[in-house]
Amino acid sequence: MIYMRVTLSDVAREAGVSIVTVSRVINSSYPEKVSNETRLKVLETIERLNYRPNVMARGLQKGRTYLIGVAIVRVADSFFGDILQGIHDGAAAADLGVLLGTRRLDIGKDESALRELQSRGVDGIIYYGTTPNPKTAMKLVAEGLPLVQICNLHDHLNAPYVMVDHFRGAYMATEYLLQLGHRRIAHIGVHGGADPQGLQRLAGYQAALQAYGIEIDERLIVAADWNWESGYLAMQELYRRCKDVTAIFASSDFAAVGAMRACQVAGIEIPHDIALVGFDDLPFSAWLDVPLTTVAQPKEAMGQAAVRSLVGLIEEGSAPNVMFEPQLVIRASCGGNGKTRESRLQDQVSG
Repeated sequence: MIYMRVTLSDVAREAGVSIVTVSRVINSSYPEKVSNETRLKVLETIERLNYRPNVMARGLQKGRTYLIGVAIVRVADSFFGDILQGIHDGAAAADLGVLLGTRRLDIGKDESALRELQSRGVDGIIYYGTTPNPKTAMKLVAEGLPLVQICNLHDHLNAPYVMVDHFRGAYMATEYLLQLGHRRIAHIGVHGGADPQGLQRLAGYQAALQAYGIEIDERLIVAADWNWESGYLAMQELYRRCKDVTAIFASSDFAAVGAMRACQVAGIEIPHDIALVGFDDLPFSAWLDVPLTTVAQPKEAMGQAAVRSLVGLIEEGSAPNVMFEPQLVIRASCGGNGKTRESRLQDQVSG
């Protein structure tokens, strides 16, 4: 059986109108030249014949591919899965296809994926960058390729962004621990120059401590990556440095879960001995043995907003920056009252 594509001519013939009229209805052009009755007849015929416009032909006519590229990292994890779902939904609403960069984007490896997407002729790119000086992204923008930053903001990249307020979210998390009575609050997170959002979360943590008159103790700041193992190792290092820690703000839920596991192995109870807050509100966070207090990002909404911004860049030449407000989701991992494990043991002995 040979598949026969329904054409514009088929729709025109079936509806008893000209091809030009069908084209005007599909593209919403010259509405004053098409009566409402004719428009409804054409739309009914399109639906009945299951006609789908030829995207390639439309692209050739308008000099576009109606494809957008997405360059992100760690496609397999649930954070970027939610972002991608939002991008997919936004693209579908705009009648666009989505092309994912096929090469893994490790720290500093953005260049090849961006050039690959460009070579495929995408109309624009949604970009999650991991380099402090994204030279290829800057070149693409200078060459006129529409590009929107998502999740991260690079100071040297002249492109609109869609992101959550990382600083505000970290401040909220740390302030919550301070309001619970904690004063020895550690931070586990990405602090190197490669990832702007990690630096913003560190800055939010430090600002909250300073607002409460607490001096920054560098021993309580431990570097970690965005994964479980790194959080596990960071927690071990933290406890080697300072055993009087009563609370931890981890800059990702993955790192927080790693820290939680390290505490479990060491016999440190959460939240009885140490309170713990993460960032991202990934789906598993609510289903842990001790549900994790965390800072939520509206991930799917961010993906949809990134598509809208990119469409604005492509069609209008400009798009506003979009900053989402974070939300603190309070669960069971912060039930402690700020006492150290040692002081609790001492209380038990003296009692």
